[in-house]
Amino acid sequence: MAVLNLVTLDWLFTAALFVVTVILVKIQASIRRKKEIMGDIPRYPGHLPLLGHAHLATQFTYTAFVEELKRTRKENKGTLHIWIGPKLCAYVANPDDIENVFNRKDAINKGFLFSFFHSHSLGIVTSTTPRWNHMRRLANIPMAHKQMIDSFQEIYQYNCKVLLERLATVESGDYLDINRYLSRCCQDITYGAHFGVNLDIQHNEEFNAQDTVP
Repeated sequence: MAVLNLVTLDWLFTAALFVVTVILVKIQASIRRKKEIMGDIPRYPGHLPLLGHAHLATQFTYTAFVEELKRTRKENKGTLHIWIGPKLCAYVANPDDIENVFNRKDAINKGFLFSFFHSHSLGIVTSTTPRWNHMRRLANIPMAHKQMIDSFQEIYQYNCKVLLERLATVESGDYLDINRYLSRCCQDITYGAHFGVNLDIQHNEEFNAQDTVP
């Protein structure tokens, strides 16, 4: 019986070791692929294997961490990437870096943070890879041309500024439901860019354009 127990424990240990090895190999392969996508994009200092930058969480408050990222991004022309364990978070603002990333077919899947927007809609920007592959032909229509999109910048910037001003006046509390603010901002942008009208929904709490659509 003792020999049987030892054999069973040996098999269990071997199986557990095999499973752990497979998981580590898959994680390492995923990390290697993501590093290839990032190429020469600057990485925040202090990276450790497997842990990434997660160990730095104890050294910063959330506000201080965001300020540190902003400072480091500014030093690197707005581009930086950090690792939370095997999770990659990239902040890309340099046009050349954006082009390099978007030219890779294996980099068009959205990160887990985009799932926040799925409760609003699944458009070209926020959609998953299968939906993006199906809808990307819409990028060739006149409405999606760069010159047309550039003409909407004033509308985007104005309404985003209004959104930030409204959020700045919100009293602090345990949590803030930002969905309502984002929804009204998106409505103003949609009606301004698509229909050329300014409904000023963000300043009119009693009005909701969605209520007027049958």
